Amino acid sequence: MLTFSQFTSFRSTQTKGSCYFSRLCGNCKPLERRFYYSILLQNLVQIYNDILQACKELNLDISKQRKNFDIILANKELDKLSSNCLRAIKDIPEDTTIKKLIRTCHKLSFIQNIQYFFDNIERITATDYIPTEIDILNSYAPTIGIDQICYRTSFASISIVDIGGSEYSRRKWDKFYSIINVLIYIVDLTAFCKLRKERLSSVEDECVTVFMQLCNNFTLKKSHFIVLFNKKDVFDAQKRPQLNGPPPGGADTTISSDATSSLSLIKAKFLNHLTRKIYQHTVSLLHRDTFETSVMDSISKIAAKNRASAPV
Repeated sequence: MLTFSQFTSFRSTQTKGSCYFSRLCGNCKPLERRFYYSILLQNLVQIYNDILQACKELNLDISKQRKNFDIILANKELDKLSSNCLRAIKDIPEDTTIKKLIRTCHKLSFIQNIQYFFDNIERITATDYIPTEIDILNSYAPTIGIDQICYRTSFASISIVDIGGSEYSRRKWDKFYSIINVLIYIVDLTAFCKLRKERLSSVEDECVTVFMQLCNNFTLKKSHFIVLFNKKDVFDAQKRPQLNGPPPGGADTTISSDATSSLSLIKAKFLNHLTRKIYQHTVSLLHRDTFETSVMDSISKIAAKNRASAPV
């Protein structure tokens, strides 16, 4: 089984770091948690950088917090934050202007789990802090290498290989085509909305194009496809999601009436023009049980179908 995530240079809640599938099984090791300590601190610093840039673009008066921003962004040792940096990290979220900005963060190109980080600042910046499994699932870690895990179910022994979606990682994809039975393709729903247009300008078209190429690949003709439309929780939090481009069919409008309509338009980009069987689920990987249930449901159907079609 092969897993492809969307084509950004970071794994978000989809697939990230070296323990993605082991985390799904609840087996994140202490060493892996310590690795994510610096990742989470990097995420925290990136959030403050995003906030500063947003304040500049919106011409907000942050003169009272400018020194704090400078202290945070000047901190180079992410494994050991200075006392001044820690104080600045805790002071900025209490500023009235910043609070007002954060309430509208769903309209801006911030890290999506910004409120989670702010709600857990005291714990994350503690000297004895060790990331929890939920912390890791809310983090954004660089996509590095290929990850693999094997586990048994009631009907089969399953080997899952997780491959990053960056341009560099895609060069290695074809090495696996001839040995896989199931391909899991993970789509970041938020990449199709205007709130992330600036950050992910080309991801939408590229994501659809590469998916179509995989579906039409001759070597993968007998492979089964599972598409996970991920981050539904973030997608639903947007009051009226706006697509980056026109919906299938060339309609003039890019604004849908509600999240359900927007979701249907996004799915249509992937599914409308295919003749092969596609198993698809809409999930949030922050809700681990839902994800596992969705994937295992499709795998069970595929296994049953293969048994039914196998010669006696």
